Amino acid sequence: MNHTEIYKRAEGYYFAMHLLKRRTIGEVITKQQGKPVSVAGPTNMLFSPQAMLLAFSLELYFKAIYARETGKPNHGHELDELFSDLAACTQSAIRRVYDNPPPFIQAQRVIQRKHGIPTEFDECLRISKKAFVQQRYIHEEKNRGSSAVLEDIAMAVRTYILNAYEDWRLSSPMIDLSIPLLRE
Repeated sequence: MNHTEIYKRAEGYYFAMHLLKRRTIGEVITKQQGKPVSVAGPTNMLFSPQAMLLAFSLELYFKAIYARETGKPNHGHELDELFSDLAACTQSAIRRVYDNPPPFIQAQRVIQRKHGIPTEFDECLRISKKAFVQQRYIHEEKNRGSSAVLEDIAMAVRTYILNAYEDWRLSSPMIDLSIPLLRE
C-alpha cells in the first residue's frame, strides 16, 4: 500500500472518530437539558471506541508520513516509536504545530493542566504510546491507560500533513475547513 492510501485510511478512522464524537456530544447535550447525565449509560460506552479510532488514525498518519519520507513501510503500534522514526525536521514541524494550537485548544489545555492532565507533547505521546492496544483491551485491568491527550496530537499531526503535503490535502474529500492552513 502506498503512502497516499495509508493517509486516506487514517483520514477514514479520524473522521469516523469525529462522527462518533458528535453523536456522543449530541446525546450528552440532549440529556443535560434538565436531567442528570449517567456516566454509566450508553453515551459513556462510546468513549473507548472513539479513543481506539483516534489512536489508530494517529498510528496510520505516522506510518503514512514515514512511508512518504522513506519509501518503506513502518510497523508496530507504539506511537512514540512511530513518531521517533520520522525525520527530525518532520518531528520538529509537528511539535511546532502542537505548541501553537488554536485558541480553543489553548483554553482546553488550561483546564487539563488544572486537573493534572499532561499537555506537553512528549509526555502526552509517552503516556499514550500504547493507546491503540490499551483501548482494544480496556476490559483487562492491566491495560487501563490514558488516551485523553491523543486528540491534540492527532489534530497537530493532521494539521501538519494538510499544510506540508498539498497532494494529500487535495486527495481527501474529508478536509475539515476549520483546520487552519499555516503560512510561513
